[in-house]
Amino acid sequence: MNITVENNYKKNGWSFFENTIPETQLPDFTELLKGEHTPILEGSQIRSIYGFHRQELFNVWLKSQYFIRNVIEEILGDEVYIYQSKVNIKNTLEESVWPYHRDFPFWKYFDGFEKNEMLNVAIFLDDVSILDGPLKLLSSSQDVFLSREVNDDKTSFSIDKSSSAELAFSFTEEEIQNYKEKHQKFQAIGKKGSVLFFNPDIIHGSGVSRLDGSRKLLILTFNKCSNKPSKISERPDFLCSKIIEPIEWNS
Repeated sequence: MNITVENNYKKNGWSFFENTIPETQLPDFTELLKGEHTPILEGSQIRSIYGFHRQELFNVWLKSQYFIRNVIEEILGDEVYIYQSKVNIKNTLEESVWPYHRDFPFWKYFDGFEKNEMLNVAIFLDDVSILDGPLKLLSSSQDVFLSREVNDDKTSFSIDKSSSAELAFSFTEEEIQNYKEKHQKFQAIGKKGSVLFFNPDIIHGSGVSRLDGSRKLLILTFNKCSNKPSKISERPDFLCSKIIEPIEWNS
């Protein structure tokens, strides 16, 4: 394993690679919209678009991404499949925020996964500046949990709680302030084609954009094929894929 990737990911819960994928090798967002996908709205604006992993066009693109494959193998070390795929679109609406939260509780309590053997990969489809409401992560928070989080299993599922500003498993301002006093904040800022790998248990969120650029972030969640759920999730396939077939990367 690349020692820098290994140390940074295990210690901080993330590894960031700026301007890694050439613009000509990024997926064509307009073309992706022609295939199967599920949009989520906030008012009249599109907040997120889920389910690109159901498209042949998208999978052809993914199988050719050697850099992503190599880092996934370094971190997870096993055959993987796409558990969830989405593009988050950041605009200037107040509803465009993602409150600070962890991702894994959604998959643990709603989908039946006991082990966090998953990995989030965020690919910048646009340049992201401090004004674009960048993704913010609290380093090393993936290993520090509040006592009240043991009660998260009582949270009920709804589409709104999974994909809106009223997000389940989010933290209060007081809780986040306490975390910020002990955990350094990392803001994912960079050029189009930058790639961020982050642990699904790390606390993260994003604010409103001050620019009306509607910046787009492609986020793919990979799961080990050997990491099986204890039940069949009732959530729709665009939120949790139930097809466990390893990605056949190009040789």
